[in-house]
Amino acid sequence: MCKASFVAVAVAALAAAVCSGASGSQAASDAGAKPDGAQADAPASGENSGPPVQTAGTSSRGADQACTPQNTMGLWSLIHIESAEPGVREFYQTAPYEYMRIGPTGAYAYFASPAAAQGLNDIRNRIDRTDAADGVNDVVDLRQPGLFVVLRDGQPFQAFTCFIAGTARARHQPGDMVWTEYQGMADLYRVQRRLQ
Repeated sequence: MCKASFVAVAVAALAAAVCSGASGSQAASDAGAKPDGAQADAPASGENSGPPVQTAGTSSRGADQACTPQNTMGLWSLIHIESAEPGVREFYQTAPYEYMRIGPTGAYAYFASPAAAQGLNDIRNRIDRTDAADGVNDVVDLRQPGLFVVLRDGQPFQAFTCFIAGTARARHQPGDMVWTEYQGMADLYRVQRRLQ
């Protein structure tokens, strides 16, 4: 199956999961999506030492928690990314600092930059400016805990499995938000750290 068709199948499965409330894995399987690891591209990786701002406190140690609207709301900074999606490595080599905001209604906005932001007010202002200029309306749908769906102008756009780390591992610490690939999508390991 060519990549364009594969992406269309994955988005169709994602739409089915969002609309029906079925589990994301089951919806992808029902739609004929390939299992994880189907992409042949080598993973890209990027390490971000983080912005020169203080991070918020982390959650208590323990088990990982599926992402929910309550535990993802806030301001986050990209700490690390590995992705098999074409172009990701090159993008983050030129813009290694990324900040995102998830609001109480699920409103989602972000920006990436070649230089670190200069504190929380700078991050908020730049997210606001980018969101006003991009011409799209992105909202996070987390009706299914652990399935992070980005709706762009009301339509499924991206999906990730998502958890809040309860224990430290190689590239993340307790309290970090970790995205991995949704079934059948290009391999992904992405870590965001809460700033506020």
